Amino acid sequence: MDWEAPYLLLLIFPALAFLLWAERKSAHPMTAERKRILLIVRSLVVILALAALAGPAKVVTSTRRALVLALDLSQSLGEEGVQTAVAKADELRKTLPSDVELSLVGFGDEARLLTEADLRSKAVLSEALKTHGAQSNYAAALDYARALFPAGTSRHVVLIGDGHETRGSLMEAARSASLADIHLHALPVVGPKKPDVRVRSLTPSQSRLHEGAALKLAVEMESTLDGSGVLKLFENGIEVEKRSLTVKSGQTLTETFTRHPNVRNIYKYRAVLEGFEGDAIPANNEALTLVDVRGRLRMLYIEGEPGEATYLTEAMEKEGIQLELRAAGNLPTTAQELSGYDGVILSCGIIFILLLWSDQLLAAKLRYQPEKIKCGYRVSDACSYLYSVSRMLFHLFFKSGRISGSVSSKAWYFGSTVAGFFWSRR
Repeated sequence: MDWEAPYLLLLIFPALAFLLWAERKSAHPMTAERKRILLIVRSLVVILALAALAGPAKVVTSTRRALVLALDLSQSLGEEGVQTAVAKADELRKTLPSDVELSLVGFGDEARLLTEADLRSKAVLSEALKTHGAQSNYAAALDYARALFPAGTSRHVVLIGDGHETRGSLMEAARSASLADIHLHALPVVGPKKPDVRVRSLTPSQSRLHEGAALKLAVEMESTLDGSGVLKLFENGIEVEKRSLTVKSGQTLTETFTRHPNVRNIYKYRAVLEGFEGDAIPANNEALTLVDVRGRLRMLYIEGEPGEATYLTEAMEKEGIQLELRAAGNLPTTAQELSGYDGVILSCGIIFILLLWSDQLLAAKLRYQPEKIKCGYRVSDACSYLYSVSRMLFHLFFKSGRISGSVSSKAWYFGSTVAGFFWSRR
């Protein structure tokens, strides 16, 4: 017997003590016998409820074992390499004890269940190589294998292949499998060397960003031949950029593209290699990625000296953030005016970053982080800022009914002005 949350069982004793205290303090006109029965019933209900919340579990020890052999059927191995992988799988199967439950999986761009007859059929393997061998998705094979294990068995997966992953993320899939107590093994297989240039990955700097923000796309390539060709980048099916490349055998090359998607949409980017003479496997010359582009952030920036806001405005614009500049005395005072912004930045002296949550501003929790800034400014500017802040907070809290009273409002105004004077003198 085991428990998911055994500490909840410790609550039984204070709960029973509380029920006993409540029973003794009860002034209800009932017989003593009836009170005792009611106390027993309530105690049983509390004990059973806490025991259920603690999560009792029966621990069963099993000696059953299960193994999944996942064979790489991609074109990077070729027919000769696939036959080598099948031969290694047969050798491994012969060494397994008879009580091991075995499953076979073949994968390229997708995974599928194989039978022993499929492993013996060259026609089936050749067809899989042609139809699904353009890519190697080790993560999909591992996820597929996880679904084949029977309950109550120790689980092992053996990946047989060359390790060239062109889709998915085996690292992430392996981490997830380890949490499910799945043991992962690898059996390397090398196919015949072929002249080949391939795109290993297309990685965006961000999977989600706002309109107009800079997006960097890193294309990683490798080659077993020397030659020249062209790398093209497609955005939603339209060619947007191309570069001439020269590759050398055994070297890895990385090219980075920069895009500024300015329309809210799901963007599909595709990198394609073309024009390399002697490339034996053109099916692995491309890679895909998706990027979610959302609407632009709109921020309100309050600055006493507009000239000081130039650099921040330009930096925000590069990141796709729309910054609206206002003078110190023009701070919005109502929730309706502020609802059109995602945030407010008050500059010079004290910075308040107010996180706004759509129409719930009147009931929102305003978080502010005061931070001293080393800059020169006049006393009147600081007082003007603090006075504007006090006006806004007054309208949001005093006039909304959260705090009432003219004395409180006057104290707020006076305190903000005095604080501005002493802050500016520091």
